[in-house]
Amino acid sequence: IVFGDVIRKMKKIANIAIDEDFMLEFSKHANLLNADEFDFKEGRRKIAKLLKIDEEELMGKIRPLQALYAIADHLRAFLYAYNDGMLPSNSGGGYNIRMILRKAFAENEEFGFGLDFGDIIEWHAKELSPLDATLKEGIEIAKEVLHEEYKKFTATKERAKAKLKAVIEQNKKQKKPITKEQQIMLYESYGIPIEMIRELAKKEKIKVEDIPDIYKLLAKKNVVEKEDEKSKIDVSKFPKTKKLFYEDVNLKTFNAKIIGIIESALILDRTAFYAESGGQQADSGTISGIKVLDVQEIDGVILHYVEKPEVFSVGQKVVGEVDFNKRKILMRHHTATHLLNAAARHLLGKHIWQSGAFKGVEKAHLDITHYKRITEEELEKLEMAVNKMIQENVAVEISVMPRDEAEKKFGFRIYQGGYVPGKEIRIVNIKGYDVEACGGLHVANTGEIGFFKILKRESIKDGVERITFVAGMPALLYVQEMERKLKETASILKTPIAQLEKTSIKLMEELKNARKELEKIKVGYAENEALALLKEMKNHKIIKLIKDKSRHELIKIAENIIKKDKKALVILANSSGDIISLCGEDSSYNAKEELEKIFKKCNGKGGGNKRLAQGKILNVENL
Repeated sequence: IVFGDVIRKMKKIANIAIDEDFMLEFSKHANLLNADEFDFKEGRRKIAKLLKIDEEELMGKIRPLQALYAIADHLRAFLYAYNDGMLPSNSGGGYNIRMILRKAFAENEEFGFGLDFGDIIEWHAKELSPLDATLKEGIEIAKEVLHEEYKKFTATKERAKAKLKAVIEQNKKQKKPITKEQQIMLYESYGIPIEMIRELAKKEKIKVEDIPDIYKLLAKKNVVEKEDEKSKIDVSKFPKTKKLFYEDVNLKTFNAKIIGIIESALILDRTAFYAESGGQQADSGTISGIKVLDVQEIDGVILHYVEKPEVFSVGQKVVGEVDFNKRKILMRHHTATHLLNAAARHLLGKHIWQSGAFKGVEKAHLDITHYKRITEEELEKLEMAVNKMIQENVAVEISVMPRDEAEKKFGFRIYQGGYVPGKEIRIVNIKGYDVEACGGLHVANTGEIGFFKILKRESIKDGVERITFVAGMPALLYVQEMERKLKETASILKTPIAQLEKTSIKLMEELKNARKELEKIKVGYAENEALALLKEMKNHKIIKLIKDKSRHELIKIAENIIKKDKKALVILANSSGDIISLCGEDSSYNAKEELEKIFKKCNGKGGGNKRLAQGKILNVENL
């Protein structure tokens, strides 16, 4: 009933034969359990007793079916999470998605079901389409996400199993159970499901410390709560500040009255200064000629941090002047952020959600959820798409409407920048491209942005890509700077800019060949040096200071010596204090022990093994 046709298809593929008479008897007893209050381990024991079978036989009959339903449930949860923009990652909700997928992968392999998870999410989407037709959208990319996640799972699986076996062996020797801390470590660091830990421990006849509500504990552990420093400032006695920038975004100067002073911050009755919010930097400027350093908002009250607060007093009338050059750059960067987000959703898939953003003066960045690294080709397409939107000069429409009306009209994707509090919300609509609930300041139309340039991409954490960019004048300045550097490089290489790539490749090839020749010379030198040192060797041992050689070269010389004398101990050092100790395979010496003797005399540190040890002498003059 719960999964309908989906579970029927899964049972057929998994080839699970159900003993219907047994399941009927089992369900009579299982339905009496209270999921919120009952001890399931005790419950299984009681049911097994009532059915007159042992607990192991009971689990043998129901575990495959439990696993099948768990897989169906986990994949449906993934489909909904993906549809809401949540991707597997190593933190927060994304971490929970990763863990339920790994549990599903493990169950599929343990029971040899041979299920195709891509097919299952497609069946779910089809069955649930009368309730939510959007689940069908982007299903192919959802399959890609599953494929990428399975690759990560298989890459760590063998390492994880080896670690689990090592923990079990260690605990068996110490005659102690697998502890709560060890289970959490194995789960979080290696992705090993708790069930797998318990199963293997059972086979190895070692106890596992019982942890009630283990998955709730793990989920809570991965939620990071942030304390807002601003919330420590009490502004409850002040009325909300009138925001003139919403009435006229181009307002440069304004008159206001100081109604309060908290530390170095002025509270005005009205302001044209935009407070830092939604990743957009605060406005700068002056209040009655005094520099404004920062602007913050707390519960609708705007605080203006100024350079000389002592010159102001409550009740004083002041004139504010906004740095409009900075304001225009921030507005262009903010609107460009919306365009980039829209382009990413169109080109990369509907799973794209804004994870974070910053709109500064020198540059801006957008963090988006994505399951793999964005390629250079994709970055070029994104850049082209945003510039196309700019050229189309689309109007940026701003309106305030009731929350429920906005959600019905535009859907929950309006919360790309995060949840916006209040019964009424401000909607920024770039028609045909992007609609978001946003309190930021924007240009009147996309054409005002002028030009958009992506600077770089980076993976800031698992499942989140950061795209750094510039727009408007900063974009032009960046391109001019790059052009200047190209011209300078072309001038140094004495080649036209058009031939720069070809010339660079040729020079790199020449450099590569020169390095090969130099390496040959070094190899020859190492062989000659080794032959000379062999003549100085006594009792298969030589200790020598060779001042002008690198650590790598010292090792090469030593290797050549032990090729000729397999009983040799070679200790070589340079004037920088690098020191190496190397023994031949038939040597009676211990490289590490011999090096430690020198460290005692010359105050050094390092490490290694019987055959090779290396380190650094701190008192080189004692060599």
